[in-house]
Amino acid sequence: MSPRPGFSPPASPHTSELVKSHADRLAHEEFERAEKRRLELAEQRSDRNPPDVRIRTWEKVHALSLPSDPAHPILDVIAVSTRLTLAQVQEEQRARAARRRAPPAAAARHETAPDSATGRDPTSES
Repeated sequence: MSPRPGFSPPASPHTSELVKSHADRLAHEEFERAEKRRLELAEQRSDRNPPDVRIRTWEKVHALSLPSDPAHPILDVIAVSTRLTLAQVQEEQRARAARRRAPPAAAARHETAPDSATGRDPTSES
């Protein structure tokens, strides 16, 4: 069977070009991963972020959760990595524990503050 007139099959790339393209893609992906990690580490240490944000970023970077034990040895590592004091890390532990213990209705009350002018809850009907 002969090719149609005016039709030429697509040019096949040389093997070396495929390898180079694949190597370039892998290098680019590695650069992207490294850049993402660099930004996450900067966020976890940034003084612009409050302690809870820094700790959540630390948890994300390391795929670990903040332990509930106030004497857990990893707390020192978290404090150093986030540029927080051990007391600040332990305070975040206490805040999380309090949120877990709070009944759902109490948590909802904290989300809607009363109107400052009337002192009434804006979500309640009169």
